[in-house]
Amino acid sequence: MKASGSGAQENGVRVGTTGGGVNTAPPVLAISSPGGQTVRGVPLLPAAVPLPPTTPGAPPPAGAPPCGSFAAAIDPGPPPSTPDSSEPARHAHKRTHANSNGDPTLTVPRVLHMPLESRDAVDRHKAAAKQIRGATASILRAGGGSDVKTPREIAARAVCMGVMTFRSRFEGVRFAGDAAATQEAAEMIAGVTGWLFDAGLSPSLIKAEADLLKLKPNSWERPVLVAIGEAMVPESIGVLLAGLNLVSEIPPYDRAADAEPLLRMLPFLSDSPFVTRPGMPPREEWEAMATGVTPAAAAEIAGAESVAGLYWWRAVSESLVRAGKMPRARVAEILRDGEARARVLEIPYVKGDFKAFGKPYATLTADEHKAASMIAEARVRAFRWLLDDDVPWDAVPMDS
Repeated sequence: MKASGSGAQENGVRVGTTGGGVNTAPPVLAISSPGGQTVRGVPLLPAAVPLPPTTPGAPPPAGAPPCGSFAAAIDPGPPPSTPDSSEPARHAHKRTHANSNGDPTLTVPRVLHMPLESRDAVDRHKAAAKQIRGATASILRAGGGSDVKTPREIAARAVCMGVMTFRSRFEGVRFAGDAAATQEAAEMIAGVTGWLFDAGLSPSLIKAEADLLKLKPNSWERPVLVAIGEAMVPESIGVLLAGLNLVSEIPPYDRAADAEPLLRMLPFLSDSPFVTRPGMPPREEWEAMATGVTPAAAAEIAGAESVAGLYWWRAVSESLVRAGKMPRARVAEILRDGEARARVLEIPYVKGDFKAFGKPYATLTADEHKAASMIAEARVRAFRWLLDDDVPWDAVPMDS
């Protein structure tokens, strides 16, 4: 889908996008005078601002997605833009949005994080064996589609998580010590937070999100930003948009989704395809998305959930093996017994194990294993939420 190139007339300054669609290089916001002369080109995607260590010389906060093979997914974008003083703060977030390919600790919110080793190893083993042998049955079971969330519910969850992602990005700007950038970030934060409430989406927030959004700009603390960075929320957003037929393909489970085109789908940004004319009120922008999407087939969602669930099982089982809580021989036996069915689901195998980062899963480095685990967790949570019309986001069962 192509991004809209429309702009908004605010106090004599037109703010619009020039160049670029969803699949092109990042466009530039053209801030122009009423006569149409371009005053300044502003990069659409600001760079992430890394969180400094808690104490001088200390290592960065733990929990961020690793580098190495994962580095291509977290390459920083261009530098932050300079705010235009004539544009009201409530519209500031329309000027630019976060490039999730920047600093990994600022890109994404996990709610309900469950440590991989938090369950009894025997229970995990039984669940894993049952899932890898029954994946095909789960596809057939969901064929009726009666339990799938409605398109409006799916769209609302995607937008709420997008707003949290966007705000978290700018909440970290102040740690760089740049007063001007911090002020611009505050305008961005106020703008996107105000948009969500003006759109009438506050009832769709879970409590943790609502509590954070009530806080004044530039007040989220370091532990919050680290937790958000660990969440890989663009992975969940991608799944939700796939559930609305807005994303055609889920990336492999050893590669993070490109969050930039995902965020640009959401109507709090002016280049969203649902923002179809200048000056649309937030509620109208939201309704354009809520009423303009259609759900994917339940059987397709269930099939993708089966794949995500198996990758989540593999992440958990590998963590248990490395923690000494499950024999590797037992995991190898389960993998051997389930290989034929896993191949039906197009899960690549190499040397009797799931293939990730071009090698058997059991041989992944600690960083590679962590990256694959975080991707699988974020995606499987979203798929399971989609397939249960009763479960709230913060109560999705994460048994492997």
